[in-house]
Amino acid sequence: MYTPEQQTIIDYVATHTGNVKVTSVAGSGKTTLLTAIARFPFVKRGLYFAYTKAVATEAQRKFPDTTTCCTTHSLAYQAVVKPYGFTLGVVNYRDVSTRDYETSSSVIRLFNEFCASAYLSLESFYLDNEVPDNISTLVSELFHRIESTDLPCPHNFYLKYFHLLLATGQLTYEPFDILMLDEAGDLNPVTKAIYDLLPAIRKIMVGDS
Repeated sequence: MYTPEQQTIIDYVATHTGNVKVTSVAGSGKTTLLTAIARFPFVKRGLYFAYTKAVATEAQRKFPDTTTCCTTHSLAYQAVVKPYGFTLGVVNYRDVSTRDYETSSSVIRLFNEFCASAYLSLESFYLDNEVPDNISTLVSELFHRIESTDLPCPHNFYLKYFHLLLATGQLTYEPFDILMLDEAGDLNPVTKAIYDLLPAIRKIMVGDS
């Protein structure tokens, strides 16, 4: 039923806790592998992260009812957007408190880079990236205006906010029996950080190296 490689991984996950990383290209049976693992008797509460909503929806039909299939964005959305009163929308250079287009564009770019990063503070992000004070002030202002709901909340902001809440212990989860991550080769730093922070007895990530 399973290839020798799949069976080796299945046997290993069945007898070990902790994190497993599997190099697995497209068409190599990743879904078969993960659904087999999700059916282990000890998995009473599993979580499977898909790269897109369409993949998550399709996966939910294949995985047992004990496993929730979603994207990291959808998990973050549920935990952050309504509970914190955010309204979804976009921000652009017009939302930056300067009339200089070049400066505004730099602010938006750095804001997006911070949201996609694993940094836990704007200050450390500024320091490591040598952001000038006049630019960092505007990035911080933009971030805090979104946080205070003065501006709409972009998708990358609520994902980053979810990351920060997990990292600071303001948002907690009971440990999952297993956390599975598909297409791990396509992760950005904030998604990887969220995967690392979510508590689970067993974790398995699969994807291109």
